[in-house]
Amino acid sequence: MKFLDKWWLILVILIGVLFIIASIMFAQQGKLPSPPSASDIVAKMKQELNLNDEQVSQITPVIQSEIQQMQALMEQAKSQGADRDAVIKQMEALRESEESELSQYLTQDQLTQWKNRRQKPLRGSDNKGAGSGEIDTPERE
Repeated sequence: MKFLDKWWLILVILIGVLFIIASIMFAQQGKLPSPPSASDIVAKMKQELNLNDEQVSQITPVIQSEIQQMQALMEQAKSQGADRDAVIKQMEALRESEESELSQYLTQDQLTQWKNRRQKPLRGSDNKGAGSGEIDTPERE
């Protein structure tokens, strides 16, 4: 009888451990990463596009404004259950507006690099826009 009691105890402990591991894994999958801040994006831009300090100070408010507008748009879409296509069109319009503003402060080469950078999925995923917070759209010229 003691032999079976030990096996039951081991079985119960193993089931408990598996339950805890499964709970942790599912909890982590449900969490969405927070979007990058304007300072994170501008720091990346400064590095990748070789921006000078003046350009950094000029584009920071532009990037901050776009982030705020995108967040407001996403919140509105969540609360009102907006049509996905309509939201995508609004995001494209925001992106075009941002690019127009950035063109005042970036060289043509820097702007082209920025547009190309935004076309790539952020996390190296082949799923365009999946979990990236970005909508990949065809480049406009």
